[in-house]
Order: sequence, then C-alpha cells, then structure tokens
Amino acid sequence: MPIVWNAQMQTGNHQIDEQHQELVGILNRLEAAQDAGLEHEALNEIFMQLKAYVLFHFGTEEALMNRVLLPYAHKLAHMQQHQAFSAWLQAEADKGDKDIPAIVNYLTTWLVHHIQGTDWNMVRLFAIVTGK
Repeated sequence: MPIVWNAQMQTGNHQIDEQHQELVGILNRLEAAQDAGLEHEALNEIFMQLKAYVLFHFGTEEALMNRVLLPYAHKLAHMQQHQAFSAWLQAEADKGDKDIPAIVNYLTTWLVHHIQGTDWNMVRLFAIVTGK
C-alpha cells in the first residue's frame, strides 16, 4: 500500500520535508512498478534511485546537524540510525534477486518511524538550539 504524505509526517523543516516527500514518491514508484509486474531490471533501476536519494538525504540531515551544533548524543544516535539503514540498503542492493514486497514493507515502516520520531526530534532540537 503506498505511503500517503500527510501533516503527521511533516517535521516543519521545509528542506527536510521536501526530501522526505521525494523519498516517499520513489518508494511508492518502486511498489507500483512491482505491482505492475515490471521486469527485474526496471525494479532494480528504481531501487538504485531510491538508494542514491537516501544517501543524499542522509548527507543533508547530517550537514544540518553539524551546522546547527546539535547535542552530541542526539547527533550520534541519529547518524548511527543512518549508518545501520545504509548498510541494510547496501546489502539489499548487492542481492541479485530482490524481494521487492519485503523491501517496500521494511522501507515503509522504517521511513515513517524515522520521520515521525528521530527527524521530528531533530527539527525540534534545531528550534531550541537556534531559538527559531
């Protein structure tokens, strides 16, 4: 089932929310392609787009955390989540035949939880640290 972007997923940071919406869009395209029965090569291409965008997005968040000088404990925990997820994503990318339904399920659960938990907290800490 596709993810429907809604107000509960918004962090309040325009740049991060736009990137999250793009991630949701790519994830939904992957699921739709799988549901449409597209060939392995087409699914793999969308998966690789998703992987590249995830890494770009994580880089954005980490650069923002460094620029705003968030508390070390938050930054470390957040970056560890990114690293663990990136390792999982790379392991999936390395597989020949991908179990797309399982990947979509895992990605959907992880992304929504990460946005509504860790990322939401990060943006709240931005506001506290910067006074904005």
